Amino acid sequence: MLLVVVGAGWMASTRSGVDSPVRRLVSSFAPRLSLEWVSETAARLQSRDGYGTISTTVIVESPLVGIGVGAFHGLVPMYAFRILHQTLVPDNAQNWFRHNLVELGIIGSVGWILWVALLLWALAFGQLKEPRSLTAQVLRGVLVGFGLISLVGMPGQDAAVVFTFWTIAFWFLRLIAPGEPKALARAAGATAWWALVWAIVLGYAGATAYVGRTDMRPPFRQAAADIDYSYGFYPPEPGGTLRWARKNAVDVIRVPREQRWLQVTFFVQHLDLPKQPVDVKVWANHELLAKTRLTAIEPVTRYFKVPDGDKRVVLETSVSRAVRPRDFGVADDRELGLLVDWKFVDAPPPGSVP
Repeated sequence: MLLVVVGAGWMASTRSGVDSPVRRLVSSFAPRLSLEWVSETAARLQSRDGYGTISTTVIVESPLVGIGVGAFHGLVPMYAFRILHQTLVPDNAQNWFRHNLVELGIIGSVGWILWVALLLWALAFGQLKEPRSLTAQVLRGVLVGFGLISLVGMPGQDAAVVFTFWTIAFWFLRLIAPGEPKALARAAGATAWWALVWAIVLGYAGATAYVGRTDMRPPFRQAAADIDYSYGFYPPEPGGTLRWARKNAVDVIRVPREQRWLQVTFFVQHLDLPKQPVDVKVWANHELLAKTRLTAIEPVTRYFKVPDGDKRVVLETSVSRAVRPRDFGVADDRELGLLVDWKFVDAPPPGSVP
């Protein structure tokens, strides 16, 4: 039917000489129809100005649990800088299915994938209560059109569109003739099925928490994108490189190409240190470099080998307590937890603690 309409429109516009939309459409695409044009068009549809490329890359990097609901928009600039070496404004993945997959991951997408599969089955093979129902055919056409549009966009971002879609979807399902529900009901009520469902839910929650605490934390995302990031560290003290860290601090440090060993030195200068020791932890890229109790003003030094290819290293420090100079009558509101100094060296000296 569509071909007939297009052909009739083309013939009518040709006879009349009127430049109709059909004539312009055919004239625009007909000369370009080639394998090269099809390949370029497919590549553009996949890339979608970079948003498709970014989302596909992120799916490969975090396939199981994704990057978190609503996180893709905010992370687009960072991923664009790292993957495309350019700037992009926050936007969606230009594909509803791909966007959900990048944010929820494969495990988190099991539910909507099964629902979409069941809806497609109902649209294709569902037996209608009234086979010639015009309402059902219109609803089917709207749902199919919505699915096709969702391949190249995300109309479901609009709340009004979402409510309209679900209304039409369940309206259509109500027009399908009921099948034999007993076997399905028995399967849905089986204890084993519910145990599997809860195992997936709990496993997804645990994996999401783990990823959120490790690779998806802001400093590690910034390190992967080779972007500066720091909190909790004060500027270096005058005349040197020592700097105070708050009770918890992190810095994403750029690594020089020629030196791959990070040397970290730390100590405290609290006056009550002998009576109230300070517990210190130091990490580099999740690796615990030091877990010690400081009872004296003596520097402690540790070394960390930066993996080959890494442009950044994430340095984190944590102390059990901190002091404020203002509490001792000094005009200084800083929270002083740990004095830290770092630099890169060719290799640790002999006998040093790695």
